[in-house]
Amino acid sequence: MTQEINLKELEKKAFRSYHEDGIWDIFLGLILMAIAVNAFLSKIGVSELQTMIVFVGLEMVAMIFLIVGKKHITVPRIGHVKFGAMRRAKLAKVRIVLALSVIFGLVALVAGVAMQGDPSGVVRPGILFPLVWMATTLIVFGLMAYFMDFPRLYIIAILYAATVPITEVLIEFVGIAVGYIVFGIAAAIILVMGLVILSRFLHDHPLPAEEVEL
Repeated sequence: MTQEINLKELEKKAFRSYHEDGIWDIFLGLILMAIAVNAFLSKIGVSELQTMIVFVGLEMVAMIFLIVGKKHITVPRIGHVKFGAMRRAKLAKVRIVLALSVIFGLVALVAGVAMQGDPSGVVRPGILFPLVWMATTLIVFGLMAYFMDFPRLYIIAILYAATVPITEVLIEFVGIAVGYIVFGIAAAIILVMGLVILSRFLHDHPLPAEEVEL
């Protein structure tokens, strides 16, 4: 029984080590920065089609970074672990949550464009949309944090969730539409956090020295 508990703890530690590289943080920071860029391009009058192309392009860059980063930065340094059935089930749930979050993101983007109320091009649908955004973001990221044993995601969830309500408050009470700045600041915080963690990971986990045949 003790051995079984120890194995579970070792597996949990190994799983968590995959999030100590900052890759996910940078990925999520890039996703949020893409929204900031989308808002800025809309504000300066770039067409919706061009804005959408740039947005999708940046999202693809973020996804490629996540895949390539894990493959060429993380795995060579800490190896690849084959997890048990329970952990694989958790990973499957993460994929479902990610799929739902992508769908939500697309719906949110379309809704923001359709409502045409925010001059910055992010969102301006009154009170309902910020509340839906905040609740959905906290739920999605909260579930991901739980299933992935990734506590930093709770912090990222708060930063994500706060963007739309802050943007709405600034428009409603101050009369300025600076959604791109709000999203950009939140994205920058996440990116800096991820880069610092990545730097520490690279320092603590150097690549294994290659054997040299004489």
